[in-house]
Amino acid sequence: MGAGFFYDALKMAEKHYSLGWCILNFNYIITKPQHGLSFISFCITFTALSSNPYLEATIIYTDETLLDLVADGDKDAFTMLYRRYWQPLFTSAARALRSKTDAADLVQDIFLSIWNRRHDLNITGSLAAYLQTSVRYSVIKYIEKNITRRDYLILLTEVLVNYQPPDVESQLQIKELQNVIRSAVEQMPHKMREVYQLSRQHHLSHKEIAGRLGISDETVKKHIQHALQIIKTAIRHNATTFAFLLIQWLK
Repeated sequence: MGAGFFYDALKMAEKHYSLGWCILNFNYIITKPQHGLSFISFCITFTALSSNPYLEATIIYTDETLLDLVADGDKDAFTMLYRRYWQPLFTSAARALRSKTDAADLVQDIFLSIWNRRHDLNITGSLAAYLQTSVRYSVIKYIEKNITRRDYLILLTEVLVNYQPPDVESQLQIKELQNVIRSAVEQMPHKMREVYQLSRQHHLSHKEIAGRLGISDETVKKHIQHALQIIKTAIRHNATTFAFLLIQWLK
């Protein structure tokens, strides 16, 4: 399989790609054999792509090849990696953060870090696994930093009520968090604790609580706000534990 096969493949490719693109890629592979694409494998791959012009060109290159190119400052190779992995990384981050905007920013920062460290980056295993691990730890750091946000407190409640981890260590971590919250509630002033329990444990509305206790709706609202702040302060020191449990729960 020699020059004749390459000529046939090149003529087929001309139907969908410019001749300059074909020759440029062929010359590149010949002059940089360390990237692991031989003359014959290139022709076979390119012929397969030529038969379907709508296939993404990114499947020509392995992750290892693209990383080598990125290390040399190839922005097109970096774009290929970005397009290949952005969506699954974004999906994982968005599930944990409950915010598409925050998830997009987080993934963007991961890719920016890869580009900034391109000359020194050394990924020995799977790039996909490396990126997912990067997302995991970036999510944990983000949650640790933003643990006092109200939506994370609600999410923490969901985890503590609904998550039944299979391993003993995680079960102990959940009990630890439950004890932290229980202790915080017990230390609240009597009326605040009563309002909080009617709201969170008995699921009464502000109006129902106000009617039962003979206080105004505004007073109920303030009691709940202060109660949540006390709980947020208590769990801030357990942010890492909560973040790990959240990641496991959302798998």
